[in-house]
Amino acid sequence: MLNRDLKSLIRTELAVVSVTTDNKKFLNEYKAIIHESGLEDKRKQQRSWESMKDKIARFVLDVLKENRWGIYFKSEPMQVLPVKDSSSTLFKVNEVNLDEFEQTIKSRIDKESERSSECQENQATSKLQTDKESSTGTERMLDDTKE
Repeated sequence: MLNRDLKSLIRTELAVVSVTTDNKKFLNEYKAIIHESGLEDKRKQQRSWESMKDKIARFVLDVLKENRWGIYFKSEPMQVLPVKDSSSTLFKVNEVNLDEFEQTIKSRIDKESERSSECQENQATSKLQTDKESSTGTERMLDDTKE
């Protein structure tokens, strides 16, 4: 068939296409709503996770502030400041910036969370393999006993 004949067989129609926030397109509005609901659940969980990390970091910082504690660099706790008079020396404590400390707490929480989720996935995978192996072993034993 010629190209023009093939084009005459194709119909052109307007349709309502639902586009979700992750730019996926759905012809069925209900499937789009279900997909968007799942995305909203993920966003809500992410906001909750971020809020929890902020609360933990603020809690730690508040404890430090209430007790008038400071955090310093263990490798080089003090820094010598230059003075005009060479007979006396002046020292400054190398304090850790609290914003940097807060970000470190949050990133550490993320790392621990990733590590624990990887462990849970590995345990689930090994359990499935063990279950599968034991079921095939049982079948093999049943097959061996049949004569």
